[in-house]
Amino acid sequence: MKLYKYLVIVSVAIFSLIGFSGCEKKYYEVGADIETFWFTVKADQWSWNNTKGRYEYTLPFNDLDEYMFDEGGIYGAVYVWEQKGNNLYEVLKSLSYIQSYYDEENNLIYQETIGFETSLKPNKEICFYIQALDMSPEDKYLAEYQFKINFVWKQ
Repeated sequence: MKLYKYLVIVSVAIFSLIGFSGCEKKYYEVGADIETFWFTVKADQWSWNNTKGRYEYTLPFNDLDEYMFDEGGIYGAVYVWEQKGNNLYEVLKSLSYIQSYYDEENNLIYQETIGFETSLKPNKEICFYIQALDMSPEDKYLAEYQFKINFVWKQ
């Protein structure tokens, strides 16, 4: 019986030490704010930026603030059409997205990157862009695109 008491006391002491030494304060943030915006850029709205070697469409975006810009996350996607068999499907692709075309006339592959960037200064704006691999203008591939931008930040 005495042995049993000592085993219980020693077991409780060991488990207490292990339990208290393994305690660690963990803080979990629950919840976030998210806002989603959609933008459509028509084929004739793209303008060539010779300095950067790309097509751009820039628009003011006053909803962007410094806290969202510095502390939050900004995620973008573009809707594109893909063919599978005889059917066309709209697919949402994360930005930056690399798209390729086969140019039968010149027997080569044309590759472009579709992306976006945001800025606070000098102006609050979003700039969508299309940049060819060789950074040259190629008007015949310009198309209308719908973009989806998500802003996520802590509450």
